[in-house]
Amino acid sequence: MDRETCRQTDRQTYEHTDRQVSLYVYLTEERLCEAAVVKAELEAEVTKSRSETANLQDALRKMNVTSDGLSQDKADLNKSITKVHHFLSDHFFLLECVVTHGLIEIR
Repeated sequence: MDRETCRQTDRQTYEHTDRQVSLYVYLTEERLCEAAVVKAELEAEVTKSRSETANLQDALRKMNVTSDGLSQDKADLNKSITKVHHFLSDHFFLLECVVTHGLIEIR
């Protein structure tokens, strides 16, 4: 092979390699751009997820407060029912004594 043929072959090899490298760089840049878009989308989803989690935790705290309030209301209601029950029992007993001893007549 003469010198000129070697130079042409080297130049063709160089040009071919240069095109391959350029294509590789182009494809790499394209993939990097796609990855940046996907990354931004994922970051938005993470932010949305964190916001939803915070909202759900807040709702859960409010439900716990409401549940505690309802438990206290139930306890208070049970105390009131017990008082009314005792009151009615005592008065029914007194009424029964009055009727039994003939102090009043029930028709």
